[in-house]
Amino acid sequence: MLALAVAPRAAVPLAVLVIGAVVVNDLVRDAVAGDVVEQAARNVFAALAVFALGWLNLLHRELWLARGRLAEADAAAERLRAARDRGEALARALSAIGLRGRLAARLLAEGRAGEAAARLDEITSLAERSLTGGEPDPDLVAEIEEARVALAAAGVRTAVDDVPNGLPEPVHRTLGWVVREGAAHVLRHRAASVCSVRILADGRTVRLRLVNDGVPDGGGPAGGLDVLAAHLRAADGRLVHGPGPDRTYLLEAFVPLP
Repeated sequence: MLALAVAPRAAVPLAVLVIGAVVVNDLVRDAVAGDVVEQAARNVFAALAVFALGWLNLLHRELWLARGRLAEADAAAERLRAARDRGEALARALSAIGLRGRLAARLLAEGRAGEAAARLDEITSLAERSLTGGEPDPDLVAEIEEARVALAAAGVRTAVDDVPNGLPEPVHRTLGWVVREGAAHVLRHRAASVCSVRILADGRTVRLRLVNDGVPDGGGPAGGLDVLAAHLRAADGRLVHGPGPDRTYLLEAFVPLP
């Protein structure tokens, strides 16, 4: 039927023309029989039914197109999520590589070639695993110890509070990344002499506070902190960093407990 193939704007005048033609034809053909009104009514209803079928066909087509667009949007969202996760993993790996590289350079400068070689082996291993997607998740306790060693090798005295018990594994991983990136930020500026790390939990949120006295004028570049801040926002947390009182640099991460 022609009404099934036309757009809505064309279907309305077409239906009017069809109805008018049918009514005129019936008036001429059935004038003697006296059934003009009844026959015209039947044909009007038939034409309206054809018009309704045209609309249903159009709605079905629009629904089919919308379903295809939704499927494409879901696929694009999944690709974006995978790319974001991969980007965060690479950012963590690069942060760890940078931290170990600075530590290796310090060890070499102090003539501790054996320890420096061990750190270089770790860098190679990290780089290989990051290329294959096997970069391990940061562990809070291990990252604190790694940061303490790296900062000590750089001449930075570090004070670290005990890690609260019972923290969920995702919180451990996130805070481990915060410690890693915070230590890399301290070493990047090469001006700190003291650094402190405190971890506080209040039942709903865990707060990690890292303070050092080596901030340059203007606060210095954020570096990987921007990537870390985006990750925390995606997890309903937040990152605050910037110059503090007495020429210190403050980094605070707030991570909600599940």
